[in-house]
Amino acid sequence: MGGELLNPTPIKTHTQVFEECFPFYLAIGMSYAEYWEGDCSLAQYYRKAYLIKQDEINRNAWLQ
Repeated sequence: MGGELLNPTPIKTHTQVFEECFPFYLAIGMSYAEYWEGDCSLAQYYRKAYLIKQDEINRNAWLQ
């Protein structure tokens, strides 16, 4: 009672987070080498481009 945590969230390592996100970046066209060996800011640009494409798809669907 009080300050105890009922279900503490397990802490993930950076490697675990990167491994969980990897399939998403593969699906949006990023290569293995770009993801693991390339500049880390490249992943941000891929995600931003993906969001822009999704926004355009949603806008076109709304117009129809």
